[in-house]
Amino acid sequence: MKHLTVFSLVSSLSLTLMTLTSLVATGQAQAATTVVSPAKGIRITSDDKQFSLRIGGRLHVDGATFDEDVTPLEDDIIFRRARLAASGKAFGDWRYRFDYDFAANSDYRIKGAWLRYDGFRPLRITAGNVQEPLSLEELTSSNGITFMERSLISAFTPSYHLGALLTSHGRNWSAAAGYFGETIGEQKTDRLSSGRGLAGRLTFAPVKAKRRALHLGVSAEYRDPGSDTVRYSTRPESKVTDRRLVTTRTIKNVSDTLIYGLEGALVQGPWSVQGEYMQARVNRRGGDDLAFDGWYAFVSWFVSGESRRYNAKKGSFKKLKPKGRYGAWELAARYSHADFTDGAVQGGKETNITYGLNWYLNRNLRFMANYILVSADPNRYGDKDEPRILQFRAQYFF
Repeated sequence: MKHLTVFSLVSSLSLTLMTLTSLVATGQAQAATTVVSPAKGIRITSDDKQFSLRIGGRLHVDGATFDEDVTPLEDDIIFRRARLAASGKAFGDWRYRFDYDFAANSDYRIKGAWLRYDGFRPLRITAGNVQEPLSLEELTSSNGITFMERSLISAFTPSYHLGALLTSHGRNWSAAAGYFGETIGEQKTDRLSSGRGLAGRLTFAPVKAKRRALHLGVSAEYRDPGSDTVRYSTRPESKVTDRRLVTTRTIKNVSDTLIYGLEGALVQGPWSVQGEYMQARVNRRGGDDLAFDGWYAFVSWFVSGESRRYNAKKGSFKKLKPKGRYGAWELAARYSHADFTDGAVQGGKETNITYGLNWYLNRNLRFMANYILVSADPNRYGDKDEPRILQFRAQYFF
């Protein structure tokens, strides 16, 4: 599947959408209802509720200016995300989704592309290109994360892979486990995503109310890299630049890797705190085993009084619903750290302090501003590198 061209995938999507639209429109000889809304996209639902189709999307436009130190960094404006997605249900118990990002690298434009069976509720079975169940921050939608970019520990999160996933939930817990292979259109230089692996996540919310929540979670991934190599690296919490101040570079003779993470979050009215710790252990043949880790913690305050919305069934946070006429205002600060140095691997260490300001005009439109104090000490070349980053985002989704 990874060798399919983008053209054939898009063609397949078009054919699938036409077929689904026909099914929805006929609804097995039933009528259908079509709703077009700037807030909710295009929705077609058969009157018997057995078929549905929803067309949605998101557009994130980023701009950044850099006060560089050692590493050259260039100011720019980019389309961070430009996605269109088709999702819905068929024959009652089946769900589907196809999410395509026109702004991503060509090998990573297909995001969620899966089929799911819900007939064994609360157990759900999903197959296709899905997110591995690892990390609270990773599994919270980019439309709802507090900062423009996820923290430095995102270097360890595998994100989307081809595989099969089992999920279940209760009133205040969620569980997920799956088997995963490579990504669609696997890049030869992508050492983190190759091979095969198992991943699982368990979350528990002992406190769950409208404006109060306590989230606890643990997740892990075991992977056998087919190429016997891995590499971990991260940008300085800005995707406007391709520069990486810290990286392990390619590590050879790898037999397997184990990534595990601990996560927690507390919501109390307009205040919230969230943090995670993650470690990647690299076992090697004929060499010393290695370990790299990182963590972050942030605090958020809604000046306008809103609360972050927690979804216990998924163990993640939902998008905000501003309650005021002039939207919602949020202030946030984050400390994040990643260490890519162990033994003979001298990949550097980075610590970032990020200050954030978010203005949610409504459920679908948000403006963001982040100021990042970066300290790579040492960076990948052994130097002290302390740039400053000021970046902005205009975000719309439906």
